[in-house]
Amino acid sequence: MKDEVKEHRMSCIVNLLDFYHTINRQEMYIRYLHKLHDLHMECDNFTEAGYTLILYAKLLNWSDEQLPPMLHNNKYPEAITHRELKEYLYYDIISCFDKGKMWEKGIELCKELTQLYEKELFDYVSLSKTHKRLAELFDNIMRQMRPEPEYFRVGYYGYGFPSFLQNKAFIYRGKEYERLVDFNARMQILFPNAELMKTLDPPTHEIKESPRQHLQINAVSPIMELKEPFKNKQVGEQILKYYMVNEVQKFTYSRKSDESPNDVTKMWLERTNLVTSYPLPGIVGWYPVVSMSTFAVSPLESAIETLENKNKKILSTIEQHRLDPNLRVDPLGMLLNGVVDPAVNGGISMYKVFYNGEYLLHSECQHDSELVEKLKQLTLQQVTLLRDALMIHRRKAPENLKPFHTHMEQRFAEMCNIIEREYGIKVADKGFASASLRRNQSLPNTAIGRTSDYYTSTSSSSSSDINSLTPNKYPSGHRTQSVWVRPDKTSVSPGKTSLQSKMGNIIKRASAVADSITDNRTSLEQPIELSEQLVTRRPPRPESDKNSRPVSNQFRGDNLSTSSLSLASNTTATSDTSDAFSSDEPPPLPEKSAYADYTNTVDVDPQSLPRRPSATPSIKNKPQPPLPEADRPPPVPKKPH
Repeated sequence: MKDEVKEHRMSCIVNLLDFYHTINRQEMYIRYLHKLHDLHMECDNFTEAGYTLILYAKLLNWSDEQLPPMLHNNKYPEAITHRELKEYLYYDIISCFDKGKMWEKGIELCKELTQLYEKELFDYVSLSKTHKRLAELFDNIMRQMRPEPEYFRVGYYGYGFPSFLQNKAFIYRGKEYERLVDFNARMQILFPNAELMKTLDPPTHEIKESPRQHLQINAVSPIMELKEPFKNKQVGEQILKYYMVNEVQKFTYSRKSDESPNDVTKMWLERTNLVTSYPLPGIVGWYPVVSMSTFAVSPLESAIETLENKNKKILSTIEQHRLDPNLRVDPLGMLLNGVVDPAVNGGISMYKVFYNGEYLLHSECQHDSELVEKLKQLTLQQVTLLRDALMIHRRKAPENLKPFHTHMEQRFAEMCNIIEREYGIKVADKGFASASLRRNQSLPNTAIGRTSDYYTSTSSSSSSDINSLTPNKYPSGHRTQSVWVRPDKTSVSPGKTSLQSKMGNIIKRASAVADSITDNRTSLEQPIELSEQLVTRRPPRPESDKNSRPVSNQFRGDNLSTSSLSLASNTTATSDTSDAFSSDEPPPLPEKSAYADYTNTVDVDPQSLPRRPSATPSIKNKPQPPLPEADRPPPVPKKPH
């Protein structure tokens, strides 16, 4: 039997199931449930087969009650109670959902079994096996890739179709990797005499009353209803993907109006929302549409939705590459190239008119200002996502894609410039420089390479504090110290140095460095000319005193050091010098050291000069005392021959 004929049989069986369920014919209801399950297994519809068995399992309860004859299952003859048969059915359902990659539904059943084994049966062996299976299902969600099915709306118009299809619309769930072209071909094989409608206009009365077959097929998008446990929480993209295309009952599609296709501000959309009788997927891959509503979407709202969808796509791709480092980079490159280098009049340039103020002046809608602000925020968000995605592409791109990546980075920089220049949106970062490079670029030119490493790496808050203190801390003509001086110990109590005082010292040092840099730059730009004559404050000595003084380097000592000159000696010498100037006699000569150099004197005998007695006796030329006779060691005996 062909699959097309099997689908016709499935539709008929579903109608029979509704009928037998309505009249409460449980035996016939169970019989056709088995037939529908077998048809799904023959067509490899594992998801629909699992949902069919769930209807069978709902007729049973978790008790040891004996099964009535109509509930017996020939596949499990050993099951004689409700609990035993329901347990077997749950294992089959979990297996079907696993094959259909509906792991979330399998997790629900596994959790129900764990409660049974832990709280009712105390079967820890089965509990352990169920937990292992549960772990595998969770692992599949995060690690395995599964295709996202597409959904299609099919309208059957005319009396040429079977009675349960005439002038009705259905939502179909496509098979794995089935696109609109493939689905159209499948429906035309199922109804070879049907005529495919070319537009989405509502069918006329003549078409509905026609004896012929008219098919109207178009793709629809599912509307996800966020589950209660996920609301107001951060949920991973890999988890939400399932609920975007599964367990959905509302769908939507849009089409453009024919008012002005060339003017963006007049490109209104006609949107249609559809609601099915049951959520998809279910016991079959299609359900009838029970309600439909149509409304208009403004051009500005359409632009916002377009940017939102593109941002979601980029964010989803980024998350995929972060979760799987081995993922191919080609799809990411094609996605980015379509945004940073779109076709003619593509990308955000299509909505250029919405960014300026002229559109709001001529707008009649009161909420357009809020929508324009939202559009700008989405534009900035897209720039951020593009930068992150380009960084991933740079890191993972092979050598043959390096020129392509360089081209995308150039286009991205041009895109940022256009956004700032023409759209009036400030872009924080247009390039791909590292954080340290961007931080150094933000400093003044004279500060780069001159300030300390600590000052360069301080946070923005510390930098603002330093900048606020710098203008008021030092006057413009004050010369700052180039080294840090230890504060006076008398001003700070020992053992009470706090973190605030340490930070204050750091701020002072940084401010001093900044001021010195500023002073150096000012001195280089405006040279200062010294015109004041230097005059000594001490009165000059008479000529007789100058002639009686020896040559300045006459008594130069080789071993003198600056450390031997203390503050007290300097003070004494200063006072003595002042007293000497008041008298006519020259000041006395300083005492000579032990090893002064007298080679530059004339007619002076060094032996006749008095030597200052030394406190420590010199032992340089003294001979060593002889060893006592008793302490001499005995001679070493000779070795025997």
